[in-house]
Amino acid sequence: MRVRNAWRKQFSAEKPRAPFSFHGGLKLDTSKRALTRFNSTGIKELPLPAKLVVPLIDYHKNNIEPLVNIQQTVSRGQIIAPGIISPAYGTVSVIEPCEFIHPGGLSVNSVVIDTHANNSENPPVSIPSAKAAQAMINSFAEQPIETLEQAALVGLGGAGFPTLHKIKSANNGIHTLIINAAECEPEIACDEALMLAEPEAIALGIETLVQLTQCQQCIIAIEDSKPLAQQQLSEAINTFDVNAAIMTIPTRYPTGAETTLIEVVTGKRLAYRNANSPTTKSQTTPSEHGIVCINIGTAHALWQMVERNQALDSRVVSLGGSNMRNPCNVRVRFGTPVNFVLSATDNTPDNAHTRIRAGGPLSGFDLHSLNAPITANTNCILAEAAFIETPAQPCIRCGQCADVCPVKLLPQQLHWYAQSEDHDKCAQLNLAACIECGCCDLVCPASIKLTETFRYAKSTARFLSEQNQKADEAEQRFKNREERLKQREADRKAAIEKRKQAVKSQDKKTNTDRIKAALERARTKQKSSKD
Repeated sequence: MRVRNAWRKQFSAEKPRAPFSFHGGLKLDTSKRALTRFNSTGIKELPLPAKLVVPLIDYHKNNIEPLVNIQQTVSRGQIIAPGIISPAYGTVSVIEPCEFIHPGGLSVNSVVIDTHANNSENPPVSIPSAKAAQAMINSFAEQPIETLEQAALVGLGGAGFPTLHKIKSANNGIHTLIINAAECEPEIACDEALMLAEPEAIALGIETLVQLTQCQQCIIAIEDSKPLAQQQLSEAINTFDVNAAIMTIPTRYPTGAETTLIEVVTGKRLAYRNANSPTTKSQTTPSEHGIVCINIGTAHALWQMVERNQALDSRVVSLGGSNMRNPCNVRVRFGTPVNFVLSATDNTPDNAHTRIRAGGPLSGFDLHSLNAPITANTNCILAEAAFIETPAQPCIRCGQCADVCPVKLLPQQLHWYAQSEDHDKCAQLNLAACIECGCCDLVCPASIKLTETFRYAKSTARFLSEQNQKADEAEQRFKNREERLKQREADRKAAIEKRKQAVKSQDKKTNTDRIKAALERARTKQKSSKD
């Protein structure tokens, strides 16, 4: 399901401004309902629910084995699976498949934690003096890798890529550190709210990242539609003498995506390289170019780790949409079900005509169940009115989808090959580069579900790739077994032959000894007869 007509009116063909441009994109409305009452409410921290559901899945959508058992008591920040921590103090009640936030409503093995009553809320982030802050950062820099591993720090921009892996992947050093403060999609306001509420903590987190990465330059990319947030963040940076510069960028969707943001800030477009076969292509990573992008919320979470040794177990979530009664920004502990978030903010859907969505109005999708838990990837929950979807019409080849695609794909051709499940052709046309921004959906006059088709095709291609890899591994295991059996048979035959040769040699020696003994007896007898 998509929000189409409501945002189609806001489309503009306005050209983006300096510093650099990128292909396509859309100019959308910058108003955000979640900020309408921010001055009076700020960011409210929600209480803990009775149960937290923690999905055991990593960034690559692979299942993870738990490190805890049922009825085991866990503490807040305790590692319960590789790269995953417990968001609260409680008892593991069950480990079973639970639905998580996914376009297809899939389920994944999850740790369900019964929270205890003595869990405390997060204390306000303290802002030390510049000298004390520098001492904290220096102490953190002594063992940064170990600290980051314990913090389970991941990107809070929506992708959830582990921050430690991103930093360590830059083998040749980091030239440019980009702090992503762009939030160009309507309704999503969590980063802007964080910049308005705690700019000092963000500035100190950025300074920690600068010293951690030893980058040559740090650029904070913030949109021109956030003047107040930019002002407050600039003041905080000057107060703590942070080695970073603010760059004002145009508000154009999807500037906040990593590939487009890099192009806007540096003018560098990440190229594609040939992989194992001519029909498969992969995109070079930013770290290969000495560039690392970190979300503004991740910088804030890093300072929480430095200042109070607190692992990443919560995030700010924007609640918006036309049917959201009390739009706001709230801090939510990971594992909290969406229905609890809505009820705790007095936003429980009052009728069956309200759709609850995860993500923005363009890049998001309708939830299949409100029991799905909040994770690090959940930046926005929308309540939108239900609508009668316009049936898709045949493609008229107008080319508008290609005009707005920020990564220069050919959506109309990808759509044809994706529907026919021609994955080799999709790979040739770089389907993997699709960032699922939804721009093509918004401008398509035929109302074709392009983004939904691409999501399905990418997941199918990933599944087939995993199956092929498993088949190759099984084939290799079979070949290895055959080689072992052949070697074992050869060794057995060699051992038998060796024993035969040993027996023959022994028999020959025995016969020789017998002959010698007989001759000796004959000589002795002959000698005795002469005497």
